[in-house]
Amino acid sequence: MSGKRTFMTRRSSWKLKKAMDSRAITLVLGLRRMGKRPLIKVATADITKVYVDARRFEERNYITYRDFMEEFRGALNTLIPKHRKMLNSLKSISGIKIGEVGIDFSWKESKPLFSSVLEALNAWAEGERKRLIIVIDEVQELIKLKGFNMIPVIAYAYDNLRNLSFVFAGSKVGLSSTS
Repeated sequence: MSGKRTFMTRRSSWKLKKAMDSRAITLVLGLRRMGKRPLIKVATADITKVYVDARRFEERNYITYRDFMEEFRGALNTLIPKHRKMLNSLKSISGIKIGEVGIDFSWKESKPLFSSVLEALNAWAEGERKRLIIVIDEVQELIKLKGFNMIPVIAYAYDNLRNLSFVFAGSKVGLSSTS
C-alpha cells in the first residue's frame, strides 16, 4: 500500500471512529469497490460491534422480518463468546432462547422484537460502560424488507438508547440522494 493511501486510510479511519463515538448514526456512502468495508473493519477492529452484511440479500426480491432477524442473530452470536454477560440482558426477551453457544429465536411462540433486542443490547453496553456499534453493510438491501418498517425502531434507538451507535454503509446512488 502506498504511503499516501495508508495516510488516507488512517485519517479516514480516525474520522470514522470519532463519528461513531460522538454520533448515534453514521453513514458511510460511496461507489462499490471503493473501500467502505475495509475502512469500517479497520475503524472498528478494537470496538465491540455487531456486523450485519446485507449483501446476503442482494439476489432476493424481498426480505422478511424473520430473514433480517436471523441475519442479525447470526451476527450477534459471533459477538457472544467474547461477551457472555450479554446473554443475561437478552434472556428476558420474549422469543429468545439461550443456548450454549449463543441465542436462538423461537418463531412459533412469539417473535422477538428488534426494539427489545436493541434495548437489551443497550442495557448490556451501559452495564459494561461501552458503546456497542451496530454496522449494517449494504444497508440499501433493506429496502426490500416487507412487512416491517425499521425506520421507527432506528428512530427510537436514536432518541433513547445512548449506548448504541449505528453505522450504515451503502453503495447505491439512491441511498445517498433525495429524489
